[in-house]
Amino acid sequence: TASSLDELEGRIDPVPLDGSSTAGLSASSELPAHRAIYLASDYRAVLHGHPRFSVILSMLCSEKDCTIEDCNRMCDRVRSTCGVPIVAGETGAGGIAKSVPAAMKDSGACIIYGHGVFSGDVKDFKEAFRRMVDVERRCREEYFRMVGER
Repeated sequence: TASSLDELEGRIDPVPLDGSSTAGLSASSELPAHRAIYLASDYRAVLHGHPRFSVILSMLCSEKDCTIEDCNRMCDRVRSTCGVPIVAGETGAGGIAKSVPAAMKDSGACIIYGHGVFSGDVKDFKEAFRRMVDVERRCREEYFRMVGER
């Protein structure tokens, strides 16, 4: 819903999974990925956000001489940061709906290269939210550790 994490009250859209219309909802353009995660896992709460340090660290790459110019959509390398998988894929139209569910399987979260974080939980939003905050906290700590080494 394009809401800040501290302004979620009253801004969470329940989305039907029966194929009925979502017109009038302010649901994220990432709805196809939310649905794919829900349908491919036991997660019943799925959150998506754009935490800054997670996004920054997702774009760090140690590959030299890489010929891929559109890494955020085309990178096929298996990467992670702070114990969280990083996946590439087209946002919005559904490309990440193919890569995100599998990436979230073990950790309950994943980072979309240069874009944001998905997190989920089998029970409720509280744990999904905690996971997202924890991913961002670890990425923030790693960012400042890296900056401090310079």
